Amino acid sequence: MKPTTKQFLLCLLCFALLFLGGCPSQDKPGTLRPERLRKTAEQGDAESQYLLGWCYFSGFPGDGSSRSILTPLDEHFDFVGKGVPQDIGEGISWWQKAAEQGHVRAQTMLGVYYFRLSSEMWWEESRLREEGEEVLANRQEAIKWFLRAAEQGNAFAQFELGRCYYVNEEMAEAVYWMRKAVEQGHKKAGLLQSIEKELEESENNSNIEPSPDPLPEEKET
Repeated sequence: MKPTTKQFLLCLLCFALLFLGGCPSQDKPGTLRPERLRKTAEQGDAESQYLLGWCYFSGFPGDGSSRSILTPLDEHFDFVGKGVPQDIGEGISWWQKAAEQGHVRAQTMLGVYYFRLSSEMWWEESRLREEGEEVLANRQEAIKWFLRAAEQGNAFAQFELGRCYYVNEEMAEAVYWMRKAVEQGHKKAGLLQSIEKELEESENNSNIEPSPDPLPEEKET
């Protein structure tokens, strides 16, 4: 039985769709639809929680247009479908859920968020020449999350953790974590070299014993 013209055209259309990358309802990698992510995120899927966090952290109108972002971790996302308003607190909340499950990118992004927050607050409070308790608390929160990701071998988190320690003037810890990152191919080796030099000079200066005070001259009697 020979196929009809209609059947032939239908087969040709299916072949074309497959050749061009799948059916129209199948999203490309990096495409985020909040309405699809929410269900699996609420079921406890850490990857969905992380991605849904990005939807809220960035927000997009959902008016038929898409929005693209490039994250600090060099991830490229396209937001499509039903829009969500920007709600940084909601985004952080979803990252927290994923991070508590050991999701390394969620842990890293929490570190980025709190470290930048502490830096911005420090800039404002630097006019007073002091660091407030909230600045230090945010930096400690950044260290906590960077450390969790760094211990899982994430080079970005390792280097940023080193920067946190450097700002805290904990030079040995800073060099330790930055070296781990550079050993994995992290590109900012120049900053590590300057910090290593600074640490070496500090150690050399601390090893120099102060010269004793000269004895007072005896007065002639």
